[in-house]
Amino acid sequence: MSQPQAQMLLNFIDNSPSPWHVAISIAKELEIQDFQCLDERDAWKLEAGGRYYVVRDGSSLIGFVVGDGDPIQQGFRMIGAHTDSPGLRVKPYAPYTKGPMVRLGVEVYGGPILATFTDRDLSLAGRRENRGQTTFLYVSFNRRGYVWKRKILMGNDSENKYGLSPIFRYSLL
Repeated sequence: MSQPQAQMLLNFIDNSPSPWHVAISIAKELEIQDFQCLDERDAWKLEAGGRYYVVRDGSSLIGFVVGDGDPIQQGFRMIGAHTDSPGLRVKPYAPYTKGPMVRLGVEVYGGPILATFTDRDLSLAGRRENRGQTTFLYVSFNRRGYVWKRKILMGNDSENKYGLSPIFRYSLL
């Protein structure tokens, strides 16, 4: 990978901190490449050689190019990819105070390797949904400083063998 390609990848990762941001970033790139956004609820009128994409729930994107020939005669090619975004999701009604700190309740999503989240700067990003509204607010806090402190337990063989198993109600705050 060349230096410019590596920098483009790093920029994409920095601009895509959540599945919703990834879909937005890819949609912008597809539109630069003359892809047309389709609504999956509409009847589509696809043209030979047409370039299209569909976004579902703001976090899934399918892009495709219609071939020029008859698919029965020439067949078709399909490429698929899947990306997971395991992490911690903020619960509804999450903020609460304990002592002088405001804390956020979170839940585990997608089977993350939890030890990789400890003792490092974390941030928040995602989609805020207002009840009864169909519009979303996409947020990304560039400010770091949220830290999940991990207690060091000497000789904790079970954590080394089975991984980090916190008591979520008290540990993921």
